[in-house]
This record gives sequence, C-alpha cells and structure tokens, in this order.
Amino acid sequence: EKALSQVRNWKMRPAIGPSGKPVNCRVQIEVTFHLY
Repeated sequence: EKALSQVRNWKMRPAIGPSGKPVNCRVQIEVTFHLY
C-alpha cells in the first residue's frame, strides 16, 4: 500500500510532439519493491 501511495504522488509532464504541443501517449512503468 505504501508503494502505491508513493507512485500516486509522482508528478508527470505531458509528452511533447515535434510541433511543440502535448500529444497522447502511454508509458508503462515497472516498479520493484522488497518486503523486509
């Protein structure tokens, strides 16, 4: 749960296309965490 709450706090910037305008895209981010 703590890892998920940290990821939700990430700030993302829009992808910028060649015209300098924001474009739609999807990015898959892998998060690895360890339980101790």
